[in-house]
Amino acid sequence: MWFPLLVWKGVTIFFRYTGRSARKVRRWLVSKDGAVFLSAFALVLLFGAFWIMDTLRTGFSEAGEQEMASNGDIPAVPNPIVARIGTETMRLNDVLEFARQDGKLQADERLTAEEVIERGLVEDAIDQTLLARAASDEGLVSDPEVRAKLTAARNRILAAAFLESQVEENVTEEMARELYQAQRRSMASGEEIRLRELVVADAETAMDISASLNAGLPFEELIANNSIAESAASVGDLGYRSLDRLPEGYADQAGSLSAGLYTLPFQTEAGWVILRVEGRQRITPPAYSQLEDELMEFLRLRTIDTTVADLRERSKVEVIEPGSLPPAPVETRDPATLRN
Repeated sequence: MWFPLLVWKGVTIFFRYTGRSARKVRRWLVSKDGAVFLSAFALVLLFGAFWIMDTLRTGFSEAGEQEMASNGDIPAVPNPIVARIGTETMRLNDVLEFARQDGKLQADERLTAEEVIERGLVEDAIDQTLLARAASDEGLVSDPEVRAKLTAARNRILAAAFLESQVEENVTEEMARELYQAQRRSMASGEEIRLRELVVADAETAMDISASLNAGLPFEELIANNSIAESAASVGDLGYRSLDRLPEGYADQAGSLSAGLYTLPFQTEAGWVILRVEGRQRITPPAYSQLEDELMEFLRLRTIDTTVADLRERSKVEVIEPGSLPPAPVETRDPATLRN
């Protein structure tokens, strides 16, 4: 802050002399001392102009950067230089991407410059860069196998980036909530039923068991002694299920029965079945927070499937089965043109 003090000193000297008579001032200005003062004061003013311009430019630059950062034009996350290889600089984001590709870092994991150095990730990135340079210098990028791998890697990266952009555009929390509400309405209107089953191989056995039930024998005992279904291990208990999740034919036979009632024996692919209704309950939809991850994943996968299907529909795609194409023609030459 030397400049304001210097200006003030010059102004003080000037007004000290301007307090004299105008004639004395004019005499002094044309004198040797006055000329020296004017030259010095002009130089001070020149430096002052540059100082003011630099201050304003710096202030505007800092203010602009702050405004851009607040608007999201400048990344909020710092990306400092962490290494130099010759004239090439390596930044934090470069190291993080190397680490992610090597599986040493999760996709959403973020480290500081100090942390990547401490964990040796900078050294790993430097080694890979040097090795890649050496491979390029050796001309390995022209090797067909290497080129195929580079093309495959490039396609994977581009495909992943494109799908990610499509997911970001087409999968939102609002969409997940809309899907949840639609599912919730369908679940709220439903009911779950708890059944206990007994399955036997033939109709005659089923009729005998039905008669035993009418005679008062416990259903659980009859299941334990006769049922051939896997559910016999849990005494035939199928737990609570919505009607659409029951085995085929079960909802038709037991869907309208009250708790405690039995069905008559009926035939299914598994055998002859007798059911008892254990209870009924209204379906209680889970909260959105319990299903949010599943809903978002469903929307993400649906977006990916839709995107790929749309691209295939718009493109001419053909899978060539082995042997379906005629062999490539073999080049032949006139023997007369061959030299010994």
